[in-house]
Amino acid sequence: MTREEYLERKGNLEKEFKELKVKLDREFALSNNTVKIGDIVADSSCIIKVEDMVVKIPFGSIIPTVYYIGTRLRRDFSPFKRKEKGYVYRVQKHIKQSKL
Repeated sequence: MTREEYLERKGNLEKEFKELKVKLDREFALSNNTVKIGDIVADSSCIIKVEDMVVKIPFGSIIPTVYYIGTRLRRDFSPFKRKEKGYVYRVQKHIKQSKL
């Protein structure tokens, strides 16, 4: 085995390992998720109607969690005029569930 072959095989293993880690993180975060697309959730800063979910690992943690992205809503659940996007990563209230 030459040096180039070794480095190529090692690079392939590292790439495969990284892909498996991402898959495991996503599987873990989504298996512990109770929020669905269309639900209304809130944290201390805003209320949103969930339109998308992203799996990330928060700073200072090793456990992946789901970040929710959606249209910001007022307290009466009407959207703002500018259709602002909001981000929630620690759900404090699961206000309304969608009927999907």
